[in-house]
Amino acid sequence: MENNRYSLLPIFFILMTGFGCASRPELPPEPPLEETRATKTLSTEEDEALWGGAALSRDTQHVVQSRMDTLSAFQGEYKIGPSDIIEIIYNFRYELTPEEYILEVQDDLNIEFLFHPKLSRKVRIRMDGKITLPLVGEVLAANKTAPELKEDLLPRYLKYIKGAHISVIVVKGNIKIQELKKAITTAARGQSKIVPVRPDGRITLPLIGDVQAAGLSVPELRYEVNRQYAKYVRNLDTTVILKQVKSPKVYVMGEVFKPGSYETPQPITAMQAIAMAGGLRETANDNSVVVLRDIGLPVPKGIRLDIEDIFDMEKSDLAKQWEERRKQLRERLAEEGRQDMTQEVYAEMGDWSFIHNDLVLQRNDIV
Repeated sequence: MENNRYSLLPIFFILMTGFGCASRPELPPEPPLEETRATKTLSTEEDEALWGGAALSRDTQHVVQSRMDTLSAFQGEYKIGPSDIIEIIYNFRYELTPEEYILEVQDDLNIEFLFHPKLSRKVRIRMDGKITLPLVGEVLAANKTAPELKEDLLPRYLKYIKGAHISVIVVKGNIKIQELKKAITTAARGQSKIVPVRPDGRITLPLIGDVQAAGLSVPELRYEVNRQYAKYVRNLDTTVILKQVKSPKVYVMGEVFKPGSYETPQPITAMQAIAMAGGLRETANDNSVVVLRDIGLPVPKGIRLDIEDIFDMEKSDLAKQWEERRKQLRERLAEEGRQDMTQEVYAEMGDWSFIHNDLVLQRNDIV
């Protein structure tokens, strides 16, 4: 196909959140931004080497990795986006744990003196984490175990009472769990909370506040929610359910036969989006499809998709130049002893990557 047959007008797609709810689709995770090679057929020897565990050539490794990336993209987890509806189910575990209970604000304690009952007190840990006792005054109690608080009190009272014998008893604890239960318990759903993902990609939950949800899969969000709650509440495990999703749309514009918006409840690639729009016109430049992606990245990144290269199975000169520069950067960063080189390479390469295989589109991609 001759490049000079086409104009320099790029094809743009805008993947945005649509309106209306749909059943949960199996959408792909964010595909890697690394440069990939167009897939070719493995020879009999290469195929036998793969299944037999023999060493593969560098080119064959690229082919296998490309296949694995494509398969993973379609079998991966759906990424949560704005306007999705999330349900958080709270599971409180009442089980024996080897750890001592950590005193918290609002816990009620009995401080008892065996031979001096007049000094015994029932106290509540204040918001500043302290309690007030006769003779010794204010004592920090929060974030300690009951035995630790006892060991802290004993030398203080030995200054006033010879042979003091003190007991610290937790009368009422786990206040945060009780408050959390009140906030989430309803007659209809039990102990759960239904929250929408806001336009900024966050959800708001009792006790822990805002949590970033957009761009995460359901298991990733569950891990993050549990991690945040673990700072305040022990023996709590949450279950995250994706109740409703907004069916994303692809907006195809430029040199295609049927530009417009198309609902995509299932994962699609850039090539499939072009096909939905009737295909490219003769005036289209099929090596200038651009994808802009900003989910999970510090700055938006441009990905140039060479459709002609996908069909021809050969890289353009521009891609070869990019790959050579990328290789040089990796070698230099390795010599400097930098560990995480992926982000470093992309930072120094600028905002452009070149993809030589079809690309699975994601929510909010601009193509």
